[in-house]
Amino acid sequence: MQIAVSRSDPTRRWSQVSECEEGPRNVALDWALNILGDRWTLLVLDEIGSGASRFNDIQRHTGMPRDRLSLRLRRLEARAVICRRPYCDHPPRFEYSLTEMGRALGPSLRALQAWGVRYAPPGLEVADSAETPCS
Repeated sequence: MQIAVSRSDPTRRWSQVSECEEGPRNVALDWALNILGDRWTLLVLDEIGSGASRFNDIQRHTGMPRDRLSLRLRRLEARAVICRRPYCDHPPRFEYSLTEMGRALGPSLRALQAWGVRYAPPGLEVADSAETPCS
């Protein structure tokens, strides 16, 4: 069973629906989750949106293993969510920024941050969404 937003009845935000014979009903959500659906990717986007533009800064702020960060940055660039530009030739080094598609994720990232602040279990230290900007 799949959870999907009900478009037929605006008074019911969520409804339980069976998967359609031709596949998942919400192709757009499936597509977005295919790009963004892991913890590290969202943290990388939040860091870039908050102003961390260089590999070492992103790695330090997220605590990601370097190989995973490299993979996520390559995937996000290949999917046009971020872009990179060189800032040093020897050795080659790059700065990363959000594309229009990446910037459009700002409200969603802020909403996830606010949800996390509101529903985080007691004792978990969380930053208020007002303190953590995401462009």
